[in-house]
Amino acid sequence: MLLVTAAVVLGSRVLSALDDSTMVWQVQAAASAGSPVAALDVRPVSVRFDDPEAQAAYRVADQPLPADGVVARDLAPGQLLASADLRAETDDSVAQLPLDVPSGSVPADLTVGDR
Repeated sequence: MLLVTAAVVLGSRVLSALDDSTMVWQVQAAASAGSPVAALDVRPVSVRFDDPEAQAAYRVADQPLPADGVVARDLAPGQLLASADLRAETDDSVAQLPLDVPSGSVPADLTVGDR
């Protein structure tokens, strides 16, 4: 009985030491470009990357998301959250252009970030 218990404990330790997966953020609900990061619905998932450069492109789940950031591009449910998917809200790369649109010409479902 002692031998079986020792084998199970040793086996579980060896397998957990071989786990080279990384916890990254996964988007749970669609998000439009320009929407606040605070409104993102994300959860941590375990992913195994073959390439260290590919791993560096994604947001690690032990790092909190920036509270003052915005989504840089449209995100789909199930997509892994890359660092390039978020930007600072004060980013000057986007300009706002006010347009006069006659009432009734705007779609009813128009939201922030729509194109």
